[in-house]
Amino acid sequence: MDKVTKYKKIIRQLFEAQLEQFKPHRKGAILQLAMDDETGQYLMLHNAWINQKRNYGCFLHLSIRNDKIYVENDGTDPGFTLELLKAGIPKEDIVLAFHAPIKRPYTGFAVS
Repeated sequence: MDKVTKYKKIIRQLFEAQLEQFKPHRKGAILQLAMDDETGQYLMLHNAWINQKRNYGCFLHLSIRNDKIYVENDGTDPGFTLELLKAGIPKEDIVLAFHAPIKRPYTGFAVS
């Protein structure tokens, strides 16, 4: 299995585990996964009404580009990047894309 195929499989497994973990904490919320292996896009979305206000958005978004995982948005606590590391993905294959490119060399992760 090549590296990218392996990463896609790991991301799918971790997203499904995250979904199960968050369900009890978001009562009344609809949590959805949008995963596309062909384009390398993986999103976790939430949709709820809280105090008569709509609460909707993407709180976790990963992309696979150039044989690396780009963490585009991470609204999880303590951070989804830790899950990627625990799953055996090396820091040099993870880009913290929510940081400006000028700051990425200081993160200890891949720059692009």
